[in-house]
Amino acid sequence: MDTSDLSRPDSSDDVSPKPGDWKEVSRLAHDINNYLGAIAGFAEMLAEDAPPDSHTMSDLRRVQDAARRASELVHALSDYAKRSQAAPADPA
Repeated sequence: MDTSDLSRPDSSDDVSPKPGDWKEVSRLAHDINNYLGAIAGFAEMLAEDAPPDSHTMSDLRRVQDAARRASELVHALSDYAKRSQAAPADPA
């Protein structure tokens, strides 16, 4: 038995998402976005007390920027999941 690459499914395996999978992806994306909002919010609160030109302020701005970019990715994933859920199933 060749076990060199067990991470890749056989071409005969059906790896296409099932209809309920997209709903779960959308729910998970929403939950992740809630955490990202909390991270960004706490970073903003901490930034209010940080000296303007400090390394701390620079780090907090990076945290806020990363949370914003991650949130944009999560929104894109959620939108994709919603569109895929609404798309008619491929009969193939």
